[in-house]
Amino acid sequence: MYRNFSLLIACLMLTGCPAVEKSPAGSATRLSTSTDVKLTIDTGDPKVTTVKVPYAGEKMTVRDLLKAVEPQGVTAEYKGEGEGAMLQSLLGIPNQGGGENAKNWIYYINGKPAWESSAVYSLQPGDAIIWRFEKYE
Repeated sequence: MYRNFSLLIACLMLTGCPAVEKSPAGSATRLSTSTDVKLTIDTGDPKVTTVKVPYAGEKMTVRDLLKAVEPQGVTAEYKGEGEGAMLQSLLGIPNQGGGENAKNWIYYINGKPAWESSAVYSLQPGDAIIWRFEKYE
Protein backbone atom coordinates (compact mmCIF):
# COMPACT_ATOMS: atom_id res chain seq x y z
CA MET A 1 0.00 0.00 0.00
CA TYR A 2 2.73 2.47 0.94
CA ARG A 3 4.67 1.52 -2.18
CA ASN A 4 1.70 2.42 -4.43
CA PHE A 5 1.23 5.70 -2.55
CA SER A 6 4.92 6.51 -2.96
CA LEU A 7 4.72 5.79 -6.68
CA LEU A 8 1.70 8.05 -6.98
CA ILE A 9 3.49 10.90 -5.18
CA ALA A 10 6.59 10.42 -7.36
CA CYS A 11 4.43 10.46 -10.50
CA LEU A 12 2.63 13.64 -9.46
CA MET A 13 5.95 15.37 -8.88
CA LEU A 14 7.05 14.68 -12.45
CA THR A 15 5.90 17.09 -15.14
CA GLY A 16 4.99 14.32 -17.58
CA CYS A 17 2.18 12.93 -15.46
CA PRO A 18 -1.32 13.84 -16.57
CA ALA A 19 -3.40 16.05 -14.31
CA VAL A 20 -6.80 14.81 -13.24
CA GLU A 21 -9.45 17.47 -12.81
CA LYS A 22 -12.87 17.15 -11.22
CA SER A 23 -15.69 17.96 -13.61
CA PRO A 24 -19.36 18.82 -13.10
CA ALA A 25 -21.62 15.90 -12.25
CA GLY A 26 -22.32 13.71 -15.26
CA SER A 27 -19.22 14.79 -17.17
CA ALA A 28 -16.07 12.93 -17.96
CA THR A 29 -12.91 13.44 -15.96
CA ARG A 30 -10.13 15.08 -17.93
CA LEU A 31 -6.91 13.10 -18.00
CA SER A 32 -4.62 15.05 -20.27
CA THR A 33 -1.59 17.30 -20.29
CA SER A 34 -2.46 18.76 -23.70
CA THR A 35 -2.85 22.51 -24.08
CA ASP A 36 -4.95 21.90 -27.20
CA VAL A 37 -8.62 21.13 -27.62
CA LYS A 38 -9.48 18.26 -29.95
CA LEU A 39 -12.45 18.60 -32.31
CA THR A 40 -13.89 15.62 -34.19
CA ILE A 41 -16.76 15.88 -36.65
CA ASP A 42 -18.48 12.59 -37.55
CA THR A 43 -21.01 12.98 -40.35
CA GLY A 44 -21.95 9.31 -40.24
CA ASP A 45 -20.16 8.43 -43.47
CA PRO A 46 -16.63 7.03 -43.62
CA LYS A 47 -15.09 10.52 -43.53
CA VAL A 48 -14.37 11.75 -40.01
CA THR A 49 -12.63 15.10 -39.53
CA THR A 50 -10.36 15.59 -36.51
CA VAL A 51 -8.33 18.72 -35.74
CA LYS A 52 -6.47 20.07 -32.73
CA VAL A 53 -6.96 23.71 -31.86
CA PRO A 54 -4.86 25.70 -29.38
CA TYR A 55 -6.75 26.35 -26.16
CA ALA A 56 -7.68 30.05 -26.10
CA GLY A 57 -8.50 30.54 -22.43
CA GLU A 58 -11.21 29.88 -19.89
CA LYS A 59 -13.91 31.75 -21.83
CA MET A 60 -13.46 29.57 -24.95
CA THR A 61 -16.71 27.76 -25.77
CA VAL A 62 -17.48 24.91 -28.16
CA ARG A 63 -19.03 27.51 -30.47
CA ASP A 64 -15.73 29.44 -30.36
CA LEU A 65 -13.94 26.21 -31.24
CA LEU A 66 -16.07 25.86 -34.36
CA LYS A 67 -15.37 29.50 -35.28
CA ALA A 68 -11.63 28.83 -34.89
CA VAL A 69 -11.73 26.14 -37.59
CA GLU A 70 -13.77 28.16 -40.11
CA PRO A 71 -10.58 29.05 -42.06
CA GLN A 72 -10.11 25.30 -42.68
CA GLY A 73 -13.56 25.14 -44.31
CA VAL A 74 -15.61 24.00 -41.31
CA THR A 75 -18.87 25.91 -41.56
CA ALA A 76 -21.34 26.07 -38.68
CA GLU A 77 -24.66 27.88 -38.54
CA TYR A 78 -26.37 28.73 -35.25
CA LYS A 79 -29.78 30.07 -34.33
CA GLY A 80 -30.12 32.06 -31.10
CA GLU A 81 -27.62 33.25 -28.52
CA GLY A 82 -26.28 32.13 -25.14
CA GLU A 83 -27.96 29.16 -23.48
CA GLY A 84 -30.65 29.19 -26.17
CA ALA A 85 -28.22 28.94 -29.08
CA MET A 86 -28.57 25.81 -31.17
CA LEU A 87 -26.40 24.51 -33.95
CA GLN A 88 -28.53 24.42 -37.13
CA SER A 89 -26.00 22.93 -39.55
CA LEU A 90 -22.40 21.79 -39.66
CA LEU A 91 -20.34 21.33 -42.84
CA GLY A 92 -23.48 22.31 -44.76
CA ILE A 93 -25.46 19.40 -43.29
CA PRO A 94 -28.61 20.70 -41.55
CA ASN A 95 -30.39 19.14 -38.58
CA GLN A 96 -33.39 17.07 -39.71
CA GLY A 97 -35.60 18.02 -36.77
CA GLY A 98 -38.01 15.52 -35.21
CA GLY A 99 -39.24 12.21 -36.53
CA GLU A 100 -38.45 8.55 -36.08
CA ASN A 101 -35.38 8.44 -38.33
CA ALA A 102 -34.35 12.09 -38.16
CA LYS A 103 -30.68 12.82 -37.58
CA ASN A 104 -29.37 15.90 -35.83
CA TRP A 105 -26.02 17.24 -34.68
CA ILE A 106 -25.29 16.08 -31.12
CA TYR A 107 -22.07 16.92 -29.31
CA TYR A 108 -20.07 15.04 -26.71
CA ILE A 109 -17.52 16.30 -24.20
CA ASN A 110 -14.73 13.83 -23.40
CA GLY A 111 -16.94 10.95 -24.54
CA LYS A 112 -20.06 11.97 -22.58
CA PRO A 113 -23.21 13.60 -23.99
CA ALA A 114 -23.17 17.36 -23.47
CA TRP A 115 -25.35 18.80 -20.73
CA GLU A 116 -25.47 22.44 -21.86
CA SER A 117 -25.50 24.55 -25.00
CA SER A 118 -22.36 24.49 -27.11
CA ALA A 119 -22.48 28.29 -27.06
CA VAL A 120 -21.91 28.42 -23.28
CA TYR A 121 -19.90 25.31 -22.34
CA SER A 122 -16.43 26.54 -21.27
CA LEU A 123 -13.68 24.35 -22.64
CA GLN A 124 -10.65 23.23 -20.67
CA PRO A 125 -7.21 22.33 -22.05
CA GLY A 126 -7.23 18.73 -23.23
CA ASP A 127 -10.98 18.53 -23.82
CA ALA A 128 -12.11 16.33 -26.70
CA ILE A 129 -15.28 17.50 -28.44
CA ILE A 130 -17.10 15.21 -30.87
CA TRP A 131 -19.99 16.37 -33.05
CA ARG A 132 -21.97 13.42 -34.45
CA PHE A 133 -24.76 13.52 -37.03
CA GLU A 134 -27.02 10.85 -35.59
CA LYS A 135 -30.46 9.92 -34.28
CA TYR A 136 -31.10 11.07 -30.73
CA GLU A 137 -31.53 8.00 -28.55
